[in-house]
Amino acid sequence: MAYQIKPTYFGPKAIFDPYFIPPELLHRKSEEEILSTILKDSFIDDFGANILIKGIKGVGKTVLINKTISDLKINSKDNGKDILKLFVNCEGKNLEEIIISLILNLEKIEEIKLDINFLLNLTIPRLWNILKLACKKFNTFKFLVFHNIEEIEPKIFKKFLRFGKEMKISIISTINRISINPELNFLSEFDVKKRIDLYNPSQLSDIIKQRFTLTYPFNIDNSLSDFMVDLVAEYDYLRPGKCIELMREIYPIIKKKRNITSDHLREQCLLQFDSFSLDEFEIISYLTEADILIDIFLDNLANYFSNEYNYYIDLVKLRELYEVSCETLEFEKNSSEFNRILQKLLDLEILKESKFDRKYTNNTRFFYSIMQTSQLKTMIDVIFGKIK
Repeated sequence: MAYQIKPTYFGPKAIFDPYFIPPELLHRKSEEEILSTILKDSFIDDFGANILIKGIKGVGKTVLINKTISDLKINSKDNGKDILKLFVNCEGKNLEEIIISLILNLEKIEEIKLDINFLLNLTIPRLWNILKLACKKFNTFKFLVFHNIEEIEPKIFKKFLRFGKEMKISIISTINRISINPELNFLSEFDVKKRIDLYNPSQLSDIIKQRFTLTYPFNIDNSLSDFMVDLVAEYDYLRPGKCIELMREIYPIIKKKRNITSDHLREQCLLQFDSFSLDEFEIISYLTEADILIDIFLDNLANYFSNEYNYYIDLVKLRELYEVSCETLEFEKNSSEFNRILQKLLDLEILKESKFDRKYTNNTRFFYSIMQTSQLKTMIDVIFGKIK
């Protein structure tokens, strides 16, 4: 089901705050229900559950966890018990740094005073004891969230899992599935393991449209979010994280102009994706050897995309440009020839076909270009001898 725009507005924090929680988690209902049930039961029955969330970076593991715990905290007030969430990013940290991070989290939340220099001079056994005492002192149910546990030695992380069981603390851990270390033999000690898969293009487009709605007080053309997802699908993974990175880059332009041209978005993608490139030599070779009909057709195509907000061209319009080119030269129209030209443009990646199934347009195929308009027009001008 497509995302329905709602008049909720949070401003730029909807894309710049890494811990922002959207009012609704789209297309993760099943995962949210499973995690919510486990965490709610552990909270009500006062037991520690060890939960592992697997998925590539940027797929939405953190927002799933934060949304579930946030909702549970709101609903827990009826039970007369408070919930405390501690989290630590394990990336680049040793055991001592992880323990100190957790202790400092407690200090910040519970407004206690600790001397950081004192902590840095303690041995690991003393730090463990302080962490245990601090957890026992505060009569709240605790969730410990560990991000990127593939960065921790297995024997060390087992201590945290046992610590959770001993202290009746639920531990939620995330791991980047594509970088799982085969030596992580503690995986069997988790009570629940859940994998977070990639989205399909339509689902990811819904999420980006939602973020646009939450970020800006004005409407954003849906074609922009679709175009962004097409580019991410082509050069990255279908994950919100990469799309939100792009949204941060283009934020100043959209805030000022309420839109962004397709050329500006392509320019940003050149910076974001290492594989975002064209074989210009092969394209020029094709244009040099092609007959004048193809050159005229591509010139018309470049003119179409020179309209700053034409992100896509459908098959009907593409065929119309071909027929206009034939009429200009008084050539006979040929469907087979048109299909051959289209396939060649796809092979050269001058055009790419959209990943979206637009059933509301009678399944008409949609295409986009990763070439800057000026780049294509310059090539055509060179072929026509306009540039010496």
